[in-house]
Amino acid sequence: MKFKNIIIKKKDGIKFAKQSGDKNKLHLDQFTGYNSQFGENIIHGSYLLIKFLMNSKIKDFNSIKINFLNGLLYNYPIKIKKIKTNKNNNIFRLSQNNEHKCSIDISKKKIDNIFKIEKKTFYKKFFINKRIRKLFDNKRIDKELNLSLNFLSKYVGMIYPGEHSLISEIQINRNDLSNKNEVKIYSSKPSSRHPIVYNNLYYKKFDISFTTLIRPKLIIKNNKNISHLLRSTNKINKNILIIGASRGIGSELFNLFKDNNNKKIICTYNKNKISYPKKNVIFKKINIEKDLNKIFSIIETYKPLIIYYFPTPKINLRNNSSKYLKIYKKFYITIPIKIIKKCILNKCFFFYPSSIFVDKLQNNNYTQVKKKAEEMIYKIRNSKFFINILRIPEVNTMQNLSVLNNDLPNFIQLINKDIKFKNKVFFKDLI
Repeated sequence: MKFKNIIIKKKDGIKFAKQSGDKNKLHLDQFTGYNSQFGENIIHGSYLLIKFLMNSKIKDFNSIKINFLNGLLYNYPIKIKKIKTNKNNNIFRLSQNNEHKCSIDISKKKIDNIFKIEKKTFYKKFFINKRIRKLFDNKRIDKELNLSLNFLSKYVGMIYPGEHSLISEIQINRNDLSNKNEVKIYSSKPSSRHPIVYNNLYYKKFDISFTTLIRPKLIIKNNKNISHLLRSTNKINKNILIIGASRGIGSELFNLFKDNNNKKIICTYNKNKISYPKKNVIFKKINIEKDLNKIFSIIETYKPLIIYYFPTPKINLRNNSSKYLKIYKKFYITIPIKIIKKCILNKCFFFYPSSIFVDKLQNNNYTQVKKKAEEMIYKIRNSKFFINILRIPEVNTMQNLSVLNNDLPNFIQLINKDIKFKNKVFFKDLI
């Protein structure tokens, strides 16, 4: 049997959030999603399982197990493939953008190794009346399972662990438990060092165990002893253009330049608006994919000495689809090379951030495009124009893709410690 693709739209996620009460910003808020390791909002895990069961019309089961390997995104087709089938088991693989995202095991047997919490660290009880039960009455899915998964989602996203959490696994057993009108959920966090929480949910005939992961808040470390960096920026007395200054490294550089009143600092942004109450700081809302001519106009009008290039698309190092390849080529080759050619005509310096992963991840679309960009940019350099290409290691920013690693330096700390980095960032050999 061939299964149709599932497409879950953002409006479906909003509707589920209202019904379940799980209004976790990771699923709904554009900027929270953009600044997460996923690069955009992801689908509620419980809702994905509900949607799968409704679409596949699977009702004859005694257990279900779903493992999430990565977040699934709104508006992209989710492909369903049955990879194993026998009398008792059906195993499905769900993929999106050519990446295996989760597995679902539907069985007529009960799960033997379903875990039980012995020592709880948190407990919550929800009373279920007739009005609430009616909200989850759907002919396409068992209403008690539907209700259980909705309250599971609310518990994880809003109560415990809360907004910085993800569901990694759900195991469901059908049992004869209780006729009480209560959803009971128990949680246990075995260790403060590990971001794992084990949970049990009980309602009517369902016994559900699920595992949640706590996403630590990204720690932006304070920059200390940066007076010599500020002196470096003060030596630059001509205009500066920072393309993509609202977040990440672009935002950190803006914070170094913003107090220098001897020049104009022109900053562009697309989504995340920025402001600073000084006349010499100029902000321009520009989508460089559509409004590149506005960048050209800024270059001709303000004659910036240095142009810093930091616009960043959504990056997924694990996805090698043609869709991502096309985006990377546009942002890291096509657009910057057009700007560089304009810089040559106007005698501007151009700062291009590359990545140390160019040599470490050679079979990845992102790093292959970065390497190709380096080669092409070096070819168009000439004696009258200078481009600094800086391979940047992984750093802590609001766009950090490795949110579980809080020990990374931020960009300012990096150039504060490394004189070669600092010289390249500020074009010391030329200014």
